[in-house]
Amino acid sequence: MGLFDYVKINYDLPTPNTATEKHVEFIKNAIDTEEFQTKDLDCVLNKFCLDKDGYLYEQNEGKYEKRYVHQHVFCYTSIKMLFEDISYWLEYNIKFTDGKVKDVTIEQWYPIIKKKSINFN
Repeated sequence: MGLFDYVKINYDLPTPNTATEKHVEFIKNAIDTEEFQTKDLDCVLNKFCLDKDGYLYEQNEGKYEKRYVHQHVFCYTSIKMLFEDISYWLEYNIKFTDGKVKDVTIEQWYPIIKKKSINFN
């Protein structure tokens, strides 16, 4: 466990090739409206924004400052699919080179299965 940072993504991310059209609709909506989490930056609940051009900005006192990144950053979220009543885990591997996104791959995409509790009383 531990802390993480938030990343708002405005960059055009790929969608899983096994996702249906409905899944893709929910994924794109989540990317547009939700914040992803990462443990690959400061891990102190900072807020970051990945802009449409592939640059990362850190929010400091209400202002965004460009952040130089030269590493892989894994960003993840869970997406509730209302039409299935199930959530999916979605994780991206975002490769930054010299401060800019060079490659994005989908690291993980799978349904989150909730275990039902059993009452033994």
